[in-house]
Amino acid sequence: MTPLTQAVPGTLTLSKIKRGFELRRNGESLGTLTQQGFWGQNYAVTTPELSVMLRRKGWFNFAAEAVDSATQQVIATFSAAWGNPGTLTFADGQPFQVRKQGWWRPVWIVRGEEGQEVLRLQPYERKVEVLNPTSVPERRLALLVLFTIYRIRQAEDDAAAAATTAMVAS
Repeated sequence: MTPLTQAVPGTLTLSKIKRGFELRRNGESLGTLTQQGFWGQNYAVTTPELSVMLRRKGWFNFAAEAVDSATQQVIATFSAAWGNPGTLTFADGQPFQVRKQGWWRPVWIVRGEEGQEVLRLQPYERKVEVLNPTSVPERRLALLVLFTIYRIRQAEDDAAAAATTAMVAS
């Protein structure tokens, strides 16, 4: 895999792989996000510098945590409320806002602490734009991209569950 710092700034692409996604630039792999088990809620993030498990936290909330696979230390937590942007906060306190913009073919935007856009993800076009790579360390940038893909999956799963519940209740 190519280190992410050698791949930015610019546009990256997402490729669908078995039970997950692969982040690519010019045909070369930069990292993967893979669902653990067929019905599993946990996802593994793998990059040249990083191996992390993403998992839901809580029951009826929109929370998750990123756990280093080697040390089992929580390196970031995510929390959000229905319809509001969420915040991914790293263990050192650095926050990143993760927000969906639009309903039809939405764009997901990640903003840094000062409000600057760091990433723009277009899931239907399978494009990722890294807008400000120097403001975020490489290990953190890779996790931000792959975590946002995970968050998109989480939001899609929640919407499908809500639609199913509404259909059964009516």
